[in-house]
Amino acid sequence: MASRNKLVVPGAQNAIDQMKAEIAHEFGVTLGPDTSARQNGSVGGEITKRLVKQAQQQLGSQNQQQYKKKQFLRGNQMVASFYISP
Repeated sequence: MASRNKLVVPGAQNAIDQMKAEIAHEFGVTLGPDTSARQNGSVGGEITKRLVKQAQQQLGSQNQQQYKKKQFLRGNQMVASFYISP
């Protein structure tokens, strides 16, 4: 099935594809239809995790004082952290 996600930044697809290939290599996953959904999904999840971290770092370096940090916990483990505007 083709992706229906529209890229906001021209040329971003190449960067996303490169990140996907690097993460798959790090995880030892061969992406494709013969790979389990769990393995393919682990790569997508890691892409999301890294992109969120990158965005947080950029927001933090721009003007972190304007934003309030919100963390989401599952038990004692942090599963997500976001900066939100007041």
